[in-house]
Amino acid sequence: EDDSTASSLSEVAKKESLSATADPDPVIDNELCDTRQSFLNFCQANHYQFDELRRAKHSSMLICYAL
Repeated sequence: EDDSTASSLSEVAKKESLSATADPDPVIDNELCDTRQSFLNFCQANHYQFDELRRAKHSSMLICYAL
């Protein structure tokens, strides 16, 4: 393939992949996710850790439960 064909194909792929999407779910506000600092404080208060995969999985599950 020549360069012009490859570049035009990549431009078409970009245009198709960047189409607008509509999210049917309503936005739910939560004070836990308002700021980075509030999330950090929540994790520190509950001793959630993300330094190992096992702890990250457990912490993520508990955060989802809290939401």
